[in-house]
Amino acid sequence: GFLIETDQVGSIIAESLADPLGLGPAAVAQVQARRPAGQDRARRGGLAVAYEQYIGLGKATGHLQQALNEVKDLKSRIAAIVKSTPRATAGSTYYWELDPTYYSVTSSTFMGQLMSLLGLTSIADTVGVNSNGGYPQLNSEFILQANPTYIFLADSKCCQASAQTVAARPGWSAMSAVANHRILTLDDDIASRWGPRIVILLQQVANFLKSQQG
Repeated sequence: GFLIETDQVGSIIAESLADPLGLGPAAVAQVQARRPAGQDRARRGGLAVAYEQYIGLGKATGHLQQALNEVKDLKSRIAAIVKSTPRATAGSTYYWELDPTYYSVTSSTFMGQLMSLLGLTSIADTVGVNSNGGYPQLNSEFILQANPTYIFLADSKCCQASAQTVAARPGWSAMSAVANHRILTLDDDIASRWGPRIVILLQQVANFLKSQQG
């Protein structure tokens, strides 16, 4: 299943930001070795904590100004995408699939907060926005009953998830998102990691929403 351990988060962020900050393997390893005891905040945190981690990485490796510039650029690009995208219809929900065992994200995670900016609410929020650090494991019955407006598949590479495999699941063909072809397949590598490429994913979701709104 999809489990994000507390001590993995610093590694994920460090590795994701290594290229834009010009860091080599040794620098990344150094940051990982100095992960603070409060790293659990990153696991539970949303965009603000992710930005803090980015800046912290830059500071720890002598690239603070570059990190500050990267964060400023990320915020600007995210804001531009949100501004150019009509908000989803009130009450629109989504199921974000991290793996075939139904691990998902809530609105407390950085990905969930990005979706909230577009007017979408995770069906996983009803089990508690901080459940399992914001990454609760749902089940098929729960998802069917929630009947999300949209389905986002972040397990297409690892597990070959697709609109076809989702529709073939027992009972899922009658789900609104499936019946109305509101399923978006995402790049696992981008969808599961915080980093500059997250803007690419946000734009992909925004374009998808625009296409659905006609």
